[in-house]
Amino acid sequence: MDGGTIGAGAVLLISGAAAFFRPHKRYFESVENRERRMRELDAGAPESFFEERRALEAYPPKVNRSPRTIAVFGALMMLCGACMIGVAILR
Repeated sequence: MDGGTIGAGAVLLISGAAAFFRPHKRYFESVENRERRMRELDAGAPESFFEERRALEAYPPKVNRSPRTIAVFGALMMLCGACMIGVAILR
C-alpha cells in the first residue's frame, strides 16, 4: 500500500464529492453571476468592496462554468480518486 497515492486519492475523492454534491458552492465566477451583480449595482446596491464595479467591468470571467459542468468535473475527480485508492490497495 502506498500512503501517498492513497492520500492523493482521498483528496481527489473528497474534493470531487464536494463539487459533485454541492456545485453551487463552487459557482463563483460566471457570466450569469457577473451580470446579476452588475444589475444589482445599477439598481443602487452598495458595493461589497472598494471599486467592485470597476473590477467587474475590467475582469470578466474567462469561461462560463455552469453548476452542471462543475458537477461533471466533480464526478470525474471522484472516479480518479477511487481508482487511485483501488490501485494503491491492490499493489
